[in-house]
Formats: sequence, C-alpha cells, structure tokens
Amino acid sequence: MKRLQTTFIAVTLAAAMLSTSAFFAIVGSALGKAWVLKDSTFTIFLPLIPACLAFWGASGAFLLAGLAFGLYTTFLYAKGRLFTAAMVRGLERVGLCFLGACLSFLLLAIYLAVNMQLAALFLLFFLLAALLAAAALFFFLLADAVDEGRRLREENDLTI
Repeated sequence: MKRLQTTFIAVTLAAAMLSTSAFFAIVGSALGKAWVLKDSTFTIFLPLIPACLAFWGASGAFLLAGLAFGLYTTFLYAKGRLFTAAMVRGLERVGLCFLGACLSFLLLAIYLAVNMQLAALFLLFFLLAALLAAAALFFFLLADAVDEGRRLREENDLTI
C-alpha cells in the first residue's frame, strides 16, 4: 500500500511540475511577446512588463523548486528514510521554496497595486501569496515534527 501511495504522490507531483512550468511559460511568453513586439493592446502596461516578468519568473522558479524538493522527500519516504536529517532538510527546503514564491507573489501584488491601482489584481496575488505562506508554514511545522521524531528515535536507539 505504501508503494502505491508514494507512486501516486510522485506522479501527482511530476504532473504538477509539468503543468506549473507550462502555465508560467505560457503567461510569461505572452507578456514577453507583448513587450518585445510593443503590442498595442498592452500600450499603457509596456513599462511594467519587465518587472512583472521578473517577479513572475521568480515565483515560477520557486514553485518548481518546491515541487522538486517535494518529489525528493517522497523518494526518501518511499525508501523508509522518514526520520533522517535528509528528510528534515528536504522538508525545510520545500518550505523555503514556498516562502520564496510567497514573497515573489507579494512583491508582484504590491508592484501592480502601486502602478496599476487595481484592487482585484492585488487581491488575487495577495491571496495566492497568503496560501503559499500557509503551505510554507505547514512544511516548516512538518520538518520540526520529523526532526523531533528523529531525535526521539536516536535517544531510543541509545537506550537499547
């Protein structure tokens, strides 16, 4: 049963990596194309596009790195190395990647709010940043729980 669960999680994470990279690439290439070709539909937004692309790309890179570290921790779990230092570091890295994506989306939200003054766009990216912050905190909590389990396991092994 454990093998089926880890296989399902690994396939889901791989699909999430593919769909995330495709989504960020499609939106980024559309913005990049509009900026390079000086598209008339984006005329008033053209000066904002380079910074938006930087924040967008950073967010996508952090999300992809977080999913990759999630795949790594799934691999460790499948190999039975749950209460190890490698698992703790992997979970902390997932949390850090989600926190980086959160900060990138938050900067994007603030940048767009200051320059475009659209509350709906700010709210969209702010809520996404809040969701990523909650996910980051969950992975930090999970890393602490696994680290405590690792310490208890070491103490138990020394006792025996």
